[in-house]
Amino acid sequence: MLVTLDGQNSFNQQFTLLGRDGAKLRQLFSAKVINQLASRPNLVIESRGQDLLFYRFDQRPVPASIPDFVQDVETLLELF
Repeated sequence: MLVTLDGQNSFNQQFTLLGRDGAKLRQLFSAKVINQLASRPNLVIESRGQDLLFYRFDQRPVPASIPDFVQDVETLLELF
């Protein structure tokens, strides 16, 4: 099911949220999470149960960029 966040038109246009429970997704995406994600275009987060996968769609990472990517992911994880 497609989930949109009330009052977050820019975010809703930039990101697609899909999930079975829209209310739970809306709770997870606080203003801090939304702001962090807005500064990271093309970031994809997938979840199944307790597992999360972070990647950039259609981009092969340059090895030197991996530490910065890991830091971005850790920053986001602290917000959830």
